Amino acid sequence: MQTHHLIRHASLLLLLIGAVAHAAPISKPNYEAGKVRVQEAYQQEKALCDHVSGNDSEVCLEQARANRNIQLAELEAQFKGSQAAWIEAEQEKAESNYNVAKQTCQGMIEEDTKRVCMSKARGERDSAFTAIAAERMPDNRTEAQLDDALKKCSALSGNEQNACREQAKKRYGKS
Repeated sequence: MQTHHLIRHASLLLLLIGAVAHAAPISKPNYEAGKVRVQEAYQQEKALCDHVSGNDSEVCLEQARANRNIQLAELEAQFKGSQAAWIEAEQEKAESNYNVAKQTCQGMIEEDTKRVCMSKARGERDSAFTAIAAERMPDNRTEAQLDDALKKCSALSGNEQNACREQAKKRYGKS
């Protein structure tokens, strides 16, 4: 079980490093090198799982897969640099964490405890997805406001319509 905690602490450190680099896009060669590093780290974490047995081994392997998937998603988001890519990375993190929690719950002997554990895991995953969706809301609201403003501009004609459209795009950050 100590190996599992060691892996978790190491992966948290890697995730923090990834979060710090959130803003700066990376080049294609750095992206490719990052993928190799993530795969090497995964192989090392996976090898550590050989030292535990039973469900602890399965949890360890699931944690290693989760770390790899999260790091690859964040690396891809950093490479692409788009909000959509970062949202996908957050979704991957939520799903991967759920898979680890689900595997942890599988090791519980008592059915009631297992059921409560699974319920909590699903709740945490669903909360994460709700938070991710909420992050997108301002963009959706802005899009709707822009659409409304552009519809109002359609009632105008000529230069007035063009000026109205430009003003609406500037107001809602779409210039």
